[in-house]
Amino acid sequence: MRQLILQHLLFNLFAKDAQERLLGEAQQRHAPASSLLLQQGQPAERFFLVLSGRVKLFRISADGQEKVVEMIHPGQTFAEAVMFMQHAVYPVCAESLDAVELVSFPNRLMLNLLAEHPATWPRPAGPEPLACSSGTTHRYCLAPAPTGIQTNRGSACSRLKPLLRGRSGSFSYDRQ
Repeated sequence: MRQLILQHLLFNLFAKDAQERLLGEAQQRHAPASSLLLQQGQPAERFFLVLSGRVKLFRISADGQEKVVEMIHPGQTFAEAVMFMQHAVYPVCAESLDAVELVSFPNRLMLNLLAEHPATWPRPAGPEPLACSSGTTHRYCLAPAPTGIQTNRGSACSRLKPLLRGRSGSFSYDRQ
């Protein structure tokens, strides 16, 4: 599990001491299929990495209808963009489609580590913009804030925007 976590793009550029702090606060969770993992409107204190299984992210509309937002597969994260919001609540529900193994990490620690290690953000390896495999973060940083919602996107997204613009796919790194 440790190796899978440290290979992920959100964690592999941190220095070893920062990685150890993240791993020290990681919480592993197993859930059977059809388990509600988090609820829309619940305080968002952690984000998740799926190690195995699939997770469905969905919203409940005003008329009670389920609207699927995204399907999350092994190796992908979800709820990480919420850490940049001023009033951090999960904007979606998450349900396991299969038996899942997840690891969660505290948002506050990740924000602190990003502030302490600003050079951690990936840099483009060539003339192409950096692509992002995390669609949630990509959409969050590139989209305007919803009307009436104040965010704490600040420097994190301002650093990510030029790297994310116009591409989706996988990251390339230049560890200069």
